[in-house]
Amino acid sequence: MNAWIRNIIIIIILSLPSGCFGYCYEIFVYDKIDKSTGKSQRLIMLSDYHLKSDPSNKEQRIYIESLLEKHVDSNIILIVEDLSSVNNDGKMMCCHFGINCSTGMLGQLADKARKLGIQVYNIEYRYCRVAGFAPLLNNSNEKVHSFKSSSTITMASIYQEIMEEIAKVEKYDDGKFLNNFYKNAIAKIQAALLKNNFDNQNVTVADYCALLPSKHYRHKLEKLCIFDSVLIDMNIIHTIVSCAGESVIVVIAGGSHIQQVNTLLKRIGYKSVMKKKSAEDIYPAPVNVAIIEKFIP
Repeated sequence: MNAWIRNIIIIIILSLPSGCFGYCYEIFVYDKIDKSTGKSQRLIMLSDYHLKSDPSNKEQRIYIESLLEKHVDSNIILIVEDLSSVNNDGKMMCCHFGINCSTGMLGQLADKARKLGIQVYNIEYRYCRVAGFAPLLNNSNEKVHSFKSSSTITMASIYQEIMEEIAKVEKYDDGKFLNNFYKNAIAKIQAALLKNNFDNQNVTVADYCALLPSKHYRHKLEKLCIFDSVLIDMNIIHTIVSCAGESVIVVIAGGSHIQQVNTLLKRIGYKSVMKKKSAEDIYPAPVNVAIIEKFIP
């Protein structure tokens, strides 16, 4: 097998909140009447928690797939952040590197739902980011140039990935409140890009990270992975607003994104119908995802 093919099929197992493994630990259900059509919309949101050792990963995923299959004719809209599937802009790779995982709540869920005939909005975009930074974050004691993806992907590619997403959000027109939220959030991301010297960085991710202070190396990597996560939040809320005429929307995303979206929904007229949060000990416990079926007409 030549090096080019190896690059294409490289498997990156990541340990981020939106990674391959995870289970649902929160469920939120909202209703809203579309004033223009008079139709009622049901919104179901599931918070994903990263913990690959929990057996709920597999159990919940099997249930979600069977639920989607059962309700294929219910015109369900699925919004998901899935690094292992093509997003709605047709992207899935970065410099021939990709994330190949089919486990947990999110891995390849978008592709599997599409095959069922479900309308899917995969709002993930961080393919260069994860392929470049995740190996370093997962192996923070290893030399930064030990990983081919990190030594190939440039900071310019990551910068472009972010700027393309910002350009999309800047075109959203979702009312005064959300438009102001988008504008302020984008300003903070742009300030962070400038502070971290992302602009015109043609060095590789490995070269860039080799210059990070060793004392705070892992903490800095974590911040580089999530500093613009609000772009995911904005894409989720925009997609929900854009699908206002649809009867049932199911959102499955990382818990931090769901929390932010919850705050925004309350400001734009969505009424809470049900919320189910797990008990917490060291980490949140899985919830019984089967309860969502009674909220699907």
